[in-house]
Amino acid sequence: MTNKATFIRKIVILISLLVIVGMACSFYIEKGFEKYKSSFKTPTPSCEIWSHRGIVSDSLKENTIKAFAASKDGGATGIEVDVFWIDSLQECIVMHDMDTSSNLRDMLNLTDVVIRFKDSLKYWIDLKNLTNKNAPLLKQYFQKLVQQQASKAKVCVESGNADALASIKTASIQTIYWIQFNRSNPIRKWLKLKYLKRKIANAQFDGYSVAVKLFDPDYQEYFSGLPTYLFHGTYKQYKKLCLNDSFNIQVVLVDQDYYQLERN
Repeated sequence: MTNKATFIRKIVILISLLVIVGMACSFYIEKGFEKYKSSFKTPTPSCEIWSHRGIVSDSLKENTIKAFAASKDGGATGIEVDVFWIDSLQECIVMHDMDTSSNLRDMLNLTDVVIRFKDSLKYWIDLKNLTNKNAPLLKQYFQKLVQQQASKAKVCVESGNADALASIKTASIQTIYWIQFNRSNPIRKWLKLKYLKRKIANAQFDGYSVAVKLFDPDYQEYFSGLPTYLFHGTYKQYKKLCLNDSFNIQVVLVDQDYYQLERN
C-alpha cells in the first residue's frame, strides 16, 4: 500500500470515528433533553401580563420608579427591569443600555426598586452583562436581595449566558434562559440546537424567554411546552397565544398599557 493510500485510509477512519462520536453525543443530548421536556407534559400556564420596563408615556420614562408604579396601579402582576452589574458599586444599576455619560451612583438601582415595591410585584430582571467572571458576586447579591427585600418566588433573573446563569440557579434563585439560535444556516442551526438542548437539560432553568415574533413554528417544534416567557408581546398576540395551553406560557411582557385596552 502506497503512502498516499495509507494516508487516505487514516483520514477515512478518523472521519468515521468523528461521525460515530458525533452521533453518540447527539443521541445522548437528545435523550437528556426529551427526558427533561417530558416533565412538562402537563403544562401549567399562567399567562400573567407583566409590564415591559414599566408603563411608558410622554410623562413617564421607562425603567423608572414612576413607570413601575404606574404598572402596579394598572394591575400588572410584575415588571421587567433592565440592569447592568457594576463591580465598583457592587450593585445592579437600572438601565437598558450602558450610560457612560451619567454618574452611575446617582442612577436608580435594583435594590431601591425592590425596596420600594417589595412583594407587591414580581420581577423579571434582565441582567445585561452576566458573565462567568461576575457570576459569583451576582449570586451573593441576589441571595442577599431575596433574603432581605423580596421572596424568592417574586424574583426571576434572565440571561443568555447559560453557564453563568446556572451558577445563579444554584443559589435557589429563579432563572430564565434567553433562547437564541441561528435559523438561516442549517449547519449552524443544528449545532446551536444541540448546544442549547445540552445546556437546558443540564441546568434545568425555571423558564425560557423568547421574543414573540420568534415564537414561530420553528421555535415551537423544539421548545414548545417548556415554561415560556415572551417579550415584546402586544395585546392581540397575548390574547391569541394564551388560548393554547400546550405552549405553557407563564408570562407575556407588554409594551403598552394592556390593562387599559382590556377594560375598553
